[in-house]
Amino acid sequence: MFKIAQLIREAVKNLTGLSPALVICEVARVKLDANREIEEAAMGQNFSISVYEAYHAQIVAAKSAIEILYPNGGLLIDIHGQTHTNQLIELVLSC
Repeated sequence: MFKIAQLIREAVKNLTGLSPALVICEVARVKLDANREIEEAAMGQNFSISVYEAYHAQIVAAKSAIEILYPNGGLLIDIHGQTHTNQLIELVLSC
């Protein structure tokens, strides 16, 4: 996923001249599923809880920076793996 995120970052930079921030969680999903609520995500493991909190704090910081720098709106893209048997890409947009 990191390579895909880098490619998207470069494409956005080439199109807009702006260099997006990347917030990356490199912990194996069997240890931490950062896209779940903390209780399910960290499975009660202290290390996983710490990583979860740090990861989500970085996302909050990135969103805050977007709101300050671009009061008319910005873009946040969540890229992560799936366990689907079909090899596909899901695109979910939210405001």
